[in-house]
Amino acid sequence: MTIQLTKKQQEAVEICLKRYKDKAPYTVVAGYAGTGKSTVIKFVVDALGLKKEDVRYVTFTGKAAQVLRAKGHNATTIHKYIYRAFLNSQGKFVYSKLPKEEVTGKIIIVDEISMVPAHLLRDLASYKIPMILLGDPGQLPPVGEDNGMLKNPHVFLDEVMRQALDNSIIRLSMLIREGKPIPKIDDEYVKVFSRSELNLGMVEWADQVICGRNDTRKMINNIVRQARGFTSPFPQVGDKMICTRNDWEFTNGEEM
Repeated sequence: MTIQLTKKQQEAVEICLKRYKDKAPYTVVAGYAGTGKSTVIKFVVDALGLKKEDVRYVTFTGKAAQVLRAKGHNATTIHKYIYRAFLNSQGKFVYSKLPKEEVTGKIIIVDEISMVPAHLLRDLASYKIPMILLGDPGQLPPVGEDNGMLKNPHVFLDEVMRQALDNSIIRLSMLIREGKPIPKIDDEYVKVFSRSELNLGMVEWADQVICGRNDTRKMINNIVRQARGFTSPFPQVGDKMICTRNDWEFTNGEEM
């Protein structure tokens, strides 16, 4: 099926191509979920005629890199792309920037730029490889120094595609972002219900549960663990874990 770009998407492609050919260090493409940022990048890469290994997708979190790899992209975390980790004399992991000849690629696509701390972006930019920075202004800023890249993007896509609106996750995110009431939803993607309606079947159906209070979170986690046969208060084999502190392989908020 041939993809037909919208006027804004076509303008975005043209801006990215011009800035790349003008040797601009980076181009910021901002847009909400479902506005076609990934589509724009596909057209840019195709127009440049670059080989797959010349296009390096990088992310702040391992989970985001995993999602991109599942889509067929050459993706890794920023840490693995430009740093080498080693143990110092105190037995702690420290990072050392790789020499320029070891950091390959003709263009870098940085996904979820809002999450990337400023110091990390500065290190990435020091390799002088042109970058396209993708971000959603509706996402949370990084823990630490904000890189500020989404404040004045070169491109801002604000038109959510019709096919994206068919996904209730996208529709729900738009309502939340606009501060509008959240209706009850019960479809193949999302179920919205009150705490009093909570039951095990609903919780087990979901990949992710979002709730408004910490005690509700604890209650749901306990219900699920008991249903799955986890009896110890400590983590057991098969438990779903979430990282609460940045480390070499993992970042705060990453699930495993």
